[in-house]
Amino acid sequence: MKKVIATQNERLDEIVYREYKRLQDVFEKVLDANKHLTGKVTLDLGDIVYLPVITLVKTQAKDDELW
Repeated sequence: MKKVIATQNERLDEIVYREYKRLQDVFEKVLDANKHLTGKVTLDLGDIVYLPVITLVKTQAKDDELW
């Protein structure tokens, strides 16, 4: 599990997006790994954020046929 040290007033969603390039399907898993940060709007300098290994599955978008 990777660790990131937050800067002053950084938000958890900013870190998650920077590291995983998405929030959907990822943010809640990161929040589960960081119960100590629950309820914080912004992080303090030095807060440790644990980033679990998350395997993302790419799905191919299906085009709807009109005819």
